[in-house]
Amino acid sequence: LAVLLQLTQLWTVLGGLTPAAPVGPAGVRADAQGDALFGYLEALQFTSSELQNFLALQCVYDGEAVRSLFALATPLVPLLLLIACGVAEVFSPGLGIRVGLKMLTVLFIGGASGSAQLLGCQQNDGAGTPLKEFAFRPLFPHERCDEALWVDRIGWATAICYGLVIPCFLGFLFGKQNVVMQKAKTVLMHTTCDDGNEGTEGRVKVWLQGLDSKQSFKDATLCKRLAAAAAACVAIDVKGRAVVELQKDAVSVTPTTNISRTSEELGVESLVFGADVQEVEVLQRHMMAQMLMERSTLEEETDRVMLGAKQLFCKYAKCENVWMEVCTKVAAAALVSVVAVDNLWLCIAITLGMGLVIGLAQPFAQPQMNVLQSVCFACLALAAVGFRHHMALARLALAVPLVLLVLQLRRPDSPEMLALRLQQDLEAK
Repeated sequence: LAVLLQLTQLWTVLGGLTPAAPVGPAGVRADAQGDALFGYLEALQFTSSELQNFLALQCVYDGEAVRSLFALATPLVPLLLLIACGVAEVFSPGLGIRVGLKMLTVLFIGGASGSAQLLGCQQNDGAGTPLKEFAFRPLFPHERCDEALWVDRIGWATAICYGLVIPCFLGFLFGKQNVVMQKAKTVLMHTTCDDGNEGTEGRVKVWLQGLDSKQSFKDATLCKRLAAAAAACVAIDVKGRAVVELQKDAVSVTPTTNISRTSEELGVESLVFGADVQEVEVLQRHMMAQMLMERSTLEEETDRVMLGAKQLFCKYAKCENVWMEVCTKVAAAALVSVVAVDNLWLCIAITLGMGLVIGLAQPFAQPQMNVLQSVCFACLALAAVGFRHHMALARLALAVPLVLLVLQLRRPDSPEMLALRLQQDLEAK
């Protein structure tokens, strides 16, 4: 749902690329602003301006005062809520950060868009004639662009918060997890396969080694990490049932069925570039084991930052992939700014670039999420072209991710999710 919400919010932001169209005979605009679907989806930005339009407050109270108040509230309210989350964090460790990150998912794009609109200036009239000295602020029509400079100060202050301060905080989370997750990253997983003896064919034995020796962990920690390694082996190497034996310093996995993996489970790279199947399986096993060990480390952490950001970290295959959260927020803020200056090609470059980065990096824990997120950004590039040239393309760009999501629901499971369930079951036993 968060991915689709981000898609619709950025889709409405790209609506600003639509060329101004004259008002028709029925009083309806022929561009995106007059499209009914656009009007409904614009409400999903959850901005104060949309609340004002929904309640028609300008008809009840002084229109100028209401318009000015809600124009300022659109970028300021999300920042004030984040400050409130910071206060809550002082009294309840982890709560403020957790709630603040969820608020960013919902309110970040709307707030950044409102910040860019504060800095806007209407230079031409509806016919394209320059207004010259009569240029005015779209959100403050009673003020000319060279007046009310305090609006510019608020606009630039909030723009710095959305474009710099918030991404820097997410960058801080990236640095924090790098330090905390050193415990999991310094663990080496060793495996041996028994393919010769009858009754033990296909058995995989796994043991772990720390910086000093393979016994450099506390007993409880060692058991959890061995369970994570066993879950990774079962999810990658075994199709069917398996027997897991936890020993003193190792764990063995013996499959009870002999079913080979299908080629589609080995990834696109092994099919396109002809990678060695055994090497691909070993890499997948080690990457999945690291993911499960990081999950186990997160469960043991008591640091307030890690407690608050645990749900965010668990969204990614590796905690260090939280850099993608920084890129996404920076890309959204950049897209808002680029739309404000009406640069189509830069919008296409940003959206296609993000789609390509996500498709190649595969940062999310769920493979379906990687595909959906990558397709969403690619469709945003199509939407940018559609808003500029033909509205049907923009609607198509909105429909394609929904169709993809429906197709993904037919196969919602993945080896990663299976490994997480196996890890929970093994730790419980």
